[in-house]
Amino acid sequence: YQHWDIVSGMGVGYLEGCSTKYLQRWRKKNGKQDLYKSQHFLEKLIEMIECGAIPKNKARINRAILKSFYADAKIPYPESVIIDMIFTWKNASHLKLALKLLNEFIDEQECGPTTAYVNQE
Repeated sequence: YQHWDIVSGMGVGYLEGCSTKYLQRWRKKNGKQDLYKSQHFLEKLIEMIECGAIPKNKARINRAILKSFYADAKIPYPESVIIDMIFTWKNASHLKLALKLLNEFIDEQECGPTTAYVNQE
């Protein structure tokens, strides 16, 4: 599976799709610039939910397909956790937690490892 298969096949919204695209590809494409783009789209998604423009997540997520996507795309554990949270959000609080983890992840890339993530593989 590729990112566009997940986004188009499961009805993932535009902002979720953009945020997760940049988070998925940052290591192979534009580095930290892509992490900041992911952060920007996630912040916009939260803003849209909080103002009522996006009332609920309409994606129909298939966990088995997501798991295959993470494996096929070789997405490391920290990124897959955040991507999963963005794809499956229930409310703005869920996305705020994803944003917090993304911010910690970005800080980790700039300052070195923290204990924010524990690889559970």
